[in-house]
Amino acid sequence: PQAVFLSEHSGGQAYSYGAMEKLGGRPVTYSATGTHAMYALPGVHRYILPWGLLSDHTDRGPLWDPALNVHAYTYNASSGALRASTRTPKAPTGWFYFGGHWGDKRYPLRDRRQYFFAGQYHYENGPLGPRFKNLGRGRICQGGGECVVRHWLGPERPVVDSESGGGGGGS
Repeated sequence: PQAVFLSEHSGGQAYSYGAMEKLGGRPVTYSATGTHAMYALPGVHRYILPWGLLSDHTDRGPLWDPALNVHAYTYNASSGALRASTRTPKAPTGWFYFGGHWGDKRYPLRDRRQYFFAGQYHYENGPLGPRFKNLGRGRICQGGGECVVRHWLGPERPVVDSESGGGGGGS
């Protein structure tokens, strides 16, 4: 692999494969509590609004190895068809064609976990499924904007010491 794209609500972030934390040579990602967002690091992740009023939380909780129950597929971007691969030929494909939102519905405001600020709910309806995610794209990033593939983890680019050339701000 050359890069990994992690979906974060309506956007996401791309990382070079070399930048990702790995376990047994495979990238480690962190699922946010109560949402569909995925992050490259554990911690508090602010989104949509400034001041951190809406944020996701990730930690090093229970490790889940998706290789233990994987279903493998091939996708034809020209026809939009999904097929079970020869590795798991009996893998179901009907889920791919579901046209609704995945996951929970927006929590009502009476739920103690939910809050609303500046037109945004913290817990929102889940995303549309993968067939709505531009699977035939020619670059790693979603959307039509600038595509930045980070070669570091964390919010800021590491500072490089100009005298020694060594990194000084993270991996």
